[in-house]
Amino acid sequence: MSKDLRPSLDAWPYNEDERVTARKIVGADGTPKIQMRLEMGILQMELTGRPDGQRPYGYDSLLELFEDALERHRFSDEEFSLDSGDCGALHHESMLYFHRRLCCLQIGEFQQAESDAEHNLRIIDLLEEYAEDRQDWVSSEQHRAYVISHLTQARAMRVLHERGPIPALRHVEEGEGALRKLLAKYGRPELATRTPEFHFLQELRKQIESGAPLSERDRLDIQLRNAVRAERYEEAARLRDIIEELG
Repeated sequence: MSKDLRPSLDAWPYNEDERVTARKIVGADGTPKIQMRLEMGILQMELTGRPDGQRPYGYDSLLELFEDALERHRFSDEEFSLDSGDCGALHHESMLYFHRRLCCLQIGEFQQAESDAEHNLRIIDLLEEYAEDRQDWVSSEQHRAYVISHLTQARAMRVLHERGPIPALRHVEEGEGALRKLLAKYGRPELATRTPEFHFLQELRKQIESGAPLSERDRLDIQLRNAVRAERYEEAARLRDIIEELG
């Protein structure tokens, strides 16, 4: 068998106009895989577990290894901390989950994308609390808003397919609230609505509102939420009355 990848690359051309080119396949071992088309090749990942298929020291991920070590330290007098090597390994793992998250969002594997975003937020939280060198945490913390926006997208789109637009919009609102809380933590709450992540969630809101078939009750609920968010309280009161009349 030839080791030349050119036939595989030609069969799935790279598209520079697409933000992410990804697909789901069944591997030779019979399990689902995710493939990401890059300009210079194809990246293949496991759909579940750690994306590279590794089980570090018998754990599903390095994060779980360190979380287990932290739990064991709670019952000892030793102080738990993460040195630069530990932090570097966790940074590397977060990049693996980041690439799979991008692909899963693209191909509609929203539950896995949600899980991968949660995984990386747990890494950031762990570094914030236990990194010996604060710079190791800061280098991950700068991505927190971006991960929150992906987590919100994954949750909202999953719920949109399962339960409809109104529950999905609640998740968008929760994501917007999380971004506001994050910027308040940084001491800059006034910047929350100016961030690219907040604008992304606003576009996600528009997509959900315009792309899904809505009942009259759904439409009124959306108008009510928009009125409250814009502090148009008289309009909000009127809409509440109409909704109550509909039962």
